[in-house]
Amino acid sequence: MTGRKKRERDGIQQVRSSPYPKKTRPLPSILSPEEVAHLIDSSQTRFHRMVLMTLYGTGARRAELARLQIFDIDSWRMVIHIRSGKGRQDRDVMLSPRLLEALRDYWRSLKRKPTEWLFPGGSRHTSNRPITPRAVWYACQRAAQRAGLQNRVHPHTLLPSTAVSDAPRTPPEIYLALPMGPRPIQH
Repeated sequence: MTGRKKRERDGIQQVRSSPYPKKTRPLPSILSPEEVAHLIDSSQTRFHRMVLMTLYGTGARRAELARLQIFDIDSWRMVIHIRSGKGRQDRDVMLSPRLLEALRDYWRSLKRKPTEWLFPGGSRHTSNRPITPRAVWYACQRAAQRAGLQNRVHPHTLLPSTAVSDAPRTPPEIYLALPMGPRPIQH
């Protein structure tokens, strides 16, 4: 191998082994509680309203929401069991009394009750299959258009919004007044 070819090969190896620059990842857009309420109120149908309320109330991803079954709702313990979520992990999420009451009202209003899926698919939502994750996305998009929300809204936008609305609204002075570090053992 000649010296020129060796230098070219070494240069290619250096380029291949050099690290790529980090991609910039913008922060997700977070909706205020008022914007979320406006989004849910702007839903096209009662079915879409319940999909959006459950999405926001549980913090579930759209595929997880689409696969929710009726028996996943545990009103005694006030949890919703999500099966095979991200990473094929099962988890329980809190069920608020307000969401439980809304789900019960929705259930009572149905003429034909589903037997398996909480949100059944099909044109009249009476199928033996669940809705698709795309249907959840569609419900969110249509509600955002009707609400006139300018920022980009999709089902996963509601995930950080759920976390922000659950954050404690305690003034910072109270946090500063709390004692720091471990407490002494009391006998």
